[in-house]
Amino acid sequence: MYQAGLPSKPIAEILPYLATGMVTPPLLERLAAERDRIDRQISALVTTRDRLGTGIAEAAANAAAGARCRLA
Repeated sequence: MYQAGLPSKPIAEILPYLATGMVTPPLLERLAAERDRIDRQISALVTTRDRLGTGIAEAAANAAAGARCRLA
């Protein structure tokens, strides 16, 4: 799980369930919560990447036109 990118705290919470080999509602809830956290993180990263891409494109256009870049 750690190799798959899960932080150590959720892994520690999940391990007791794995030791029993039983899938329980609390385990499923914990896994779903972790998936939702990862989805939020992905969304935030995509937003950041898109903003960076916009900034790069604007800076490149300004450089090509000989214009100065301004900080927003």
